[in-house]
This record gives sequence, C-alpha cells and structure tokens, in this order.
Amino acid sequence: MSLILLLAPLLHPLDG
Repeated sequence: MSLILLLAPLLHPLDG
C-alpha cells in the first residue's frame, strides 16, 4: 500500500 495515497488528502485537503 502506498502511504502517499493515504497522506495525500491530509497534506493538501484543500486541493482535493
């Protein structure tokens, strides 16, 4: 599993 996919929305919730 890619942690990036899980952290992505946490790092930039405004983007997506």
